[in-house]
Amino acid sequence: MVGKLDAIWMKSFTLTVGKVRLWVEESADRPAEIVVPFLDTSLFFEDGDFAMSAQDLAQGFMSSVDLENDAMRDALGDEEFFTIGRDPATAIEPESGEAVDLYLKKEEPTGNYLRKITRIEITGPAEVTVAEIPLTHRELNGTGYSAGAAKLGDRAVLVVATETPSGETSLTARFDAP
Repeated sequence: MVGKLDAIWMKSFTLTVGKVRLWVEESADRPAEIVVPFLDTSLFFEDGDFAMSAQDLAQGFMSSVDLENDAMRDALGDEEFFTIGRDPATAIEPESGEAVDLYLKKEEPTGNYLRKITRIEITGPAEVTVAEIPLTHRELNGTGYSAGAAKLGDRAVLVVATETPSGETSLTARFDAP
């Protein structure tokens, strides 16, 4: 990387939950279906204990999105909406730390029962900012480095990449306060 690139591109993503869609398994009296819950809809563990709201699930899922995915890597800055999904739709159980299934409660006059959520999909508005950061190349005490600065939206960013003689690389970015 050091000395080989004239510039790098840095991206900033602001994704806002607009709609959550849940795929639920079929039950004895209902086919499999897609449910659009209110964001304050309660979700449950298999034993019927409250797990979280649909909004909490969506926010947790969005904070764990793999930023190395194709859509984010290929983003150009003109994107206005996003869609992300996960199959299976699991959550981390607080006591064990294990991934567990989530359920939606179906309320019927004959009694309530739980329906397993098999997939989650979140859509909403996206704001993507892309900045090209020109690099200069130097060496300090035998370690090559490249550095550059630019504005990413309303924030200044400074980037430094280092590469040791054995080929180990490191990339550091520092942002000023907004």
